[in-house]
Amino acid sequence: MRHYTKILFVCTILAGLFSCEDDELDFSVKKPESVAVLEYLNQYAPLKSYVDYAASPNFHLGAGANLTEYIGKGPMHRLVNRNFDNITIGYEMKHGPVVQDDGSLDMGNIVTLIETAQAAGIHIYGHTLCWHSNQNATYLNSLIAAKVIPAEPVETELIADGDFEAGTVTGWGGWGNDTPPSVSAQGEGYEGGYALRLQNTAPKNPWEVQAIYEPNPSFAVGETCYLSFWIRGDVEGDISFVAQDMVNYTADNFGTVNVSTGWQYIEKEAMITEDDRTALLINYGNYVGTVYIDNISLIQNISPAGTALN
Repeated sequence: MRHYTKILFVCTILAGLFSCEDDELDFSVKKPESVAVLEYLNQYAPLKSYVDYAASPNFHLGAGANLTEYIGKGPMHRLVNRNFDNITIGYEMKHGPVVQDDGSLDMGNIVTLIETAQAAGIHIYGHTLCWHSNQNATYLNSLIAAKVIPAEPVETELIADGDFEAGTVTGWGGWGNDTPPSVSAQGEGYEGGYALRLQNTAPKNPWEVQAIYEPNPSFAVGETCYLSFWIRGDVEGDISFVAQDMVNYTADNFGTVNVSTGWQYIEKEAMITEDDRTALLINYGNYVGTVYIDNISLIQNISPAGTALN
């Protein structure tokens, strides 16, 4: 008996549900007043249909719009496409959003705008190239920032009378043997004339026989010096050239020269790494014989500070 009572209860509920199927629900929402007062606009044809393009072929009916709203293809997109034949973007085509801090152009949104407008048959009227605001100040200020124009290096000759045509070896000294640096006989120099004459009679370590020249002005730290000369010897051998600290005996090396019995032109260079390099030394203790050096030049390039232009 209990089972029959449960079945009767379920059937009663189902009957009640199905009995409501044909009943209509009374549900209504009042139209917003802001929508109702504008419904009269739907009575009009699209704005561009009122333009007599035959009579005014150069007339363009355009609208200003937000780029993001238009390419989003929402109400703004539909409104412009229905009523206008031309569009001008309010901000996104100005200098500020397009020009980046480094001067490059970000045209991504503009390309999308063009593609969207072309698909709808809408023309785009480009924005101003220059506006009273919305400029990328970071980039523009970088164009007028002070620029430094590097000055041309100043060449300074550190050796006086390097052709020895005065018949003297002014400024040259040396030690290590009984024959200090001297001027050669006339006609023994390169293409005649005079030359610096270095003679050594007994083999020693290279640094035990030296010729020395202390330039004025002296070497400048951080600069490159360029050494050039003509050289020959009465025998073959090696000599070397250095810019030296005469207190601690550290040096920047120009390198070794292989001396031959015929005249040869030599070019060497060295970066001056310390500010106490005060002398040009020629080491020839291991050369036994006589060396002639002519037209010796020691050029130092000094790079002065550049000029700042505003």
